[in-house]
Order: sequence, then structure tokens, then C-alpha cells
Amino acid sequence: MTEEQQLLLRVVLESDRKSFETLVELHQAGAVAFAENILHDHFSAEEAVQDAFAEFYFRRSQFRGQSSFKTYLYAIIRHKCADRLRKRHPTAAPLETEPTVPSPEDDWEMRESCEEAFALMRTLPEQQLHMLWQHAVQGLSYREIATQTGHSEVQIRVNVHRARKAMRRMRREQYGS
Repeated sequence: MTEEQQLLLRVVLESDRKSFETLVELHQAGAVAFAENILHDHFSAEEAVQDAFAEFYFRRSQFRGQSSFKTYLYAIIRHKCADRLRKRHPTAAPLETEPTVPSPEDDWEMRESCEEAFALMRTLPEQQLHMLWQHAVQGLSYREIATQTGHSEVQIRVNVHRARKAMRRMRREQYGS
């Protein structure tokens, strides 16, 4: 039995988080590259991979071992990417020769939108808010946040994922869509 298979058994049978973190570290770079090849957007690819790892972990008891972990994970990623592609709305803007300066109305709307986003962020649990802020606003990598906070990269990814999911839910509730 390979080391990866042993890790996978501990994750599926014992819910071992350390083994799961090791699996994430082993597959993270390749999984993001795979998703980015589909989505052509690194940020969306990272989110799709986070969603896929989270889905695997929460549904780990359903894994039957009929395929390799990588094959199973990449199938989940492929579905997450397909969902993201379906949700995209193509917007074809006319080509402009000169850059445009936002109108006062556009500037006001952008500022108002940012204020709304910050208000929603402030309703998040403190740990999620802190990790989301460091990653999304300050631009820190998960590894840098892990070094600063002492949490594992996987825990940071999960907190950022949950924060983003909660904010999407709150925006849907706020605007009724």
C-alpha cells in the first residue's frame, strides 16, 4: 500500500485531519493548474479547488476507492469548474481606444458596493474575517497567514472558503437573488 493510500484510508476511516492536510499539500499545485487550465483564471481555479477539497472532506465517507484519489478529486474539480463556467455571464464590451474615467455615479456605486461588502465582512466570525482580510485584501498567501497565525494552511483555506460562502449567501439574501 502506498503512502498516499495509507493517508487516504486514515482520512476516510478515521477523519484524520493531519492526513487530509498532507493530501491537500501533495495535490494542491497540480489541482490548481488543472482547474486553471479549464477556467483560465487563477483566482477562480483556487476557489474551485478549495470547494473540491472541502466537498471531498465533508463527503469522505462516500469514497469507495474504485479509482485513485487523484482521479476522484479531479472529477470533483471538473464539476466545480463546470458549475463556475455555467454561472459566468459573457459580457462583450465594445473596444475602446482610450481609457475611460469613471463617472461620479459609477464612482459612488463602487464606493457604496465596497462599503456594503465591508459591512457584510464585519458580520463574519472573527477568525474567518481575519483570515479572509489577510488573504483577499492584504494579498497574503495561505502559507504566509499560517506562519503569522500558527494555524495550518488547510484550516486557513477552510476559513477563507467558509467566509466567502457566507458572504455570497448574505448577498443573495440581501438582494433576493
